[in-house]
Amino acid sequence: MVMTMTVGTVLIMFMGEMITERGVGNGMSLMIFSSIAASFPSAFGQVWRLKGWITFSLVMLVGLLIMVGMVFVEQSQRRIPVQYAKRMVGRRMYGGTSTYIPIKVNQAGVIPVIFASSILARRRWPPPSATRRPDGCSGSTRTSSSASPSRGSTRWSTWR
Repeated sequence: MVMTMTVGTVLIMFMGEMITERGVGNGMSLMIFSSIAASFPSAFGQVWRLKGWITFSLVMLVGLLIMVGMVFVEQSQRRIPVQYAKRMVGRRMYGGTSTYIPIKVNQAGVIPVIFASSILARRRWPPPSATRRPDGCSGSTRTSSSASPSRGSTRWSTWR
């Protein structure tokens, strides 16, 4: 199992590097996007079948607005003004121009989008194992040890 996972990871890293070297784009980002986008047709079809065309249209509109916002933030830049000093060369004066340094607003690139999609992919938070008490029961919360002196000062609670 460990060997299979390791070899698979190396293969995917190699494929991502090959895509980047060929000049298509950032290979790993393209592979992650294609993995996420591969589930879109079935998910949109399911929304159409179960919720109707109005909800489907609303989902498409919200998705389009999110994509436009992401592109806007990804392409945006902060322009830092720079003044060059004038200099004398012989009897002539050169320079004295002003320009700017373009600094990207989102320095991390697509990493926030990847983390957001992985967080949204969680089906349930907290996981069911975190809501069980140490004795295997679920439900009420025990906070004092006065009812059972054998348990000592153990305290536990459930996520609500």
